[in-house]
Amino acid sequence: MNIIFGNTLESLPSNYITLELDTIKMAQSDQNIIAYCLVEDIPLAEFSKLDTNRTNHKSLIEQYKKQNWQFCLDMIEQLIGAWAGQVDSFYNDLKIRIETLQKHPPGPDWDGTIVK
Repeated sequence: MNIIFGNTLESLPSNYITLELDTIKMAQSDQNIIAYCLVEDIPLAEFSKLDTNRTNHKSLIEQYKKQNWQFCLDMIEQLIGAWAGQVDSFYNDLKIRIETLQKHPPGPDWDGTIVK
């Protein structure tokens, strides 16, 4: 898995599988940058699950931004191992983030953006 940022996505051929990961805001800027992963080397056996996995991942990111924690935790369990395990480190990190956010709710204005 490779990580790409923002405008780089537009330069990739449409046959590449890209998944949104996080929205990042640099502290000294008011511009948000979206980080994506470029998934490569998917086993042939997983091709029948590509659309479902892509939809599930998109739903995970959408519901994360809406603070629907239980949905996210359930979806992470379904997605672990997908993409030949290439995105598992992100899913595991997101799970830890969500568990922390459950204990310390971020408030109604939070949108999932990470400030660096």
